[in-house]
Amino acid sequence: MTGEIEALADALPGLPGRVIVVSNEVGSGIVPMNPLARIFADEQGRLNQRVAAVCDRVTLTVAGLPLELKSPAG
Repeated sequence: MTGEIEALADALPGLPGRVIVVSNEVGSGIVPMNPLARIFADEQGRLNQRVAAVCDRVTLTVAGLPLELKSPAG
């Protein structure tokens, strides 16, 4: 999975125009007891971290309210 994450992260900066990526945030709750669900949550978290690292802006939206986590240097 790591190779696929890196391939996506490497491709994002080269895409033309404004790109909006929407992702689930699965790490805010309890740790799943099911091993497969834990693997999914861990991999989703790694993906979100890697994508956020290469993005200029990162916004977390909860209950329709945006929370700016990262914004371009102004």
